[in-house]
Amino acid sequence: MLKIKMVVVLITAALIAVGCEDEVTGELPPAPPVDRAVVFVPEDYSTLQAGIDAAEEGDTVLVAAGTHSGQGFRDIQIRDKTIVVMSEDGPAATVLRLDGTEAEPHFGFNLIGPQVSDVIIDGFTITGGYTAHGTGMFFTSTSPTIRNCIFSDNIASVSGGAVRCKGSSPCFNSCTFVNNSAPTGGGIYVVTSSPTFENCIIAFSRQSEAVCRAGSTSEPVFICSNLFDNAAGDWIDFLSDQLTLENNFSADPIFCDRDNADYHLRSGSPSSAEESPCGELVGALGIGCDTR
Repeated sequence: MLKIKMVVVLITAALIAVGCEDEVTGELPPAPPVDRAVVFVPEDYSTLQAGIDAAEEGDTVLVAAGTHSGQGFRDIQIRDKTIVVMSEDGPAATVLRLDGTEAEPHFGFNLIGPQVSDVIIDGFTITGGYTAHGTGMFFTSTSPTIRNCIFSDNIASVSGGAVRCKGSSPCFNSCTFVNNSAPTGGGIYVVTSSPTFENCIIAFSRQSEAVCRAGSTSEPVFICSNLFDNAAGDWIDFLSDQLTLENNFSADPIFCDRDNADYHLRSGSPSSAEESPCGELVGALGIGCDTR
């Protein structure tokens, strides 16, 4: 196996530096072991799926910067192991371009089963997908952690333009959801699920609301998050009481250039660390341009 054994101190430190607290104990999950293997994509394996398939329990799959597309960089399946899937240079530099259409549907990630509940996905832009449900990510009976990711311009023909959760409670930390579309749940659709969104932006969803749930047993939790200008509403219905809790808010995040997919924030953005209600960055990217 083409794999480099090494002590990944920097990666481990980054992974345990921030994260959603454990729902039961209120504590952060235990730190992963420092001595892990790293599978490099595309240096060791030419595609992300090949790297994931080759990785062993506890490994990190590290993806180089670039716009990655085609077979092996879309329709990604993670089912039977706890791994970290991480970009080397963050979401602005590492794009998974899905190129999905009605005639040829493609999604981003499909995570299934409790055995992948400790999976971490960190630092990607997932864009341009098209499928029926959960085009960016679809979770079934699992609760992984998603950090520093951008979900943009994904379309679901039925529900969950960016994400669909079924019997799952994933944690989203410092993610940006923008320009996603579905007839119901333009951003997020949840079924018997309780995902957590911490320091996240859900904005400019098309066709429908930011978040939709099926039934009354789903209870999404928002912490210091910004829902803004989603077609059928932001903090509405079952989310209405969360607007005044946990420093949540609704304000234009003021992206540098949304038309050209630059989701850095302009200086003075209400989602910046300097201006947000919680004094922390909200979304996947910080300030990248001035107000002029």
